[in-house]
Amino acid sequence: MSGDHISTHVATLSKAGKASGKIKISRRVAATIGRPKAIYTQQSHGAQGEITKKYFLLVFLLVVPPLHAQTQGKMNHIAGIDFEKSDKKLNDVYKKIAATLDAAGKEKLIASESAWLVYRETQAEFEADYFARGGNMATLIYSEARARITDTRIKELKDALSVKE
Repeated sequence: MSGDHISTHVATLSKAGKASGKIKISRRVAATIGRPKAIYTQQSHGAQGEITKKYFLLVFLLVVPPLHAQTQGKMNHIAGIDFEKSDKKLNDVYKKIAATLDAAGKEKLIASESAWLVYRETQAEFEADYFARGGNMATLIYSEARARITDTRIKELKDALSVKE
């Protein structure tokens, strides 16, 4: 292999012990993360490799530590904000599609949206219970599920609106 570059491929292990993803970071950073990792080292030589190593280390140190430094409360708060943004977008699309409908169409949209809201809440509650019953992550999972399901609904309504236009 060419160059002085030493890189470490880190694969986070899932509960089943299988690698769930790989990122390329320096050995020093891998040692400071403090999570269970499977580490594979590959050596190569050259000035370009050293520059790449320093650049990646800089990006990693600027981006990743804030993500790891968050408390569960902060992550729950951010997930709640993400849901609120999705919900606002949904309301905007809902208003646009409602404006294109006559009275009978609006009644059907209202009935559809009411049933969908029950589905969204019930599905989010199920996911939070299934993945984190009584645990600290239940709120995070609940908010993320609500945002994901809402984003799917936004796409559905936008698709319907684009056909009508």
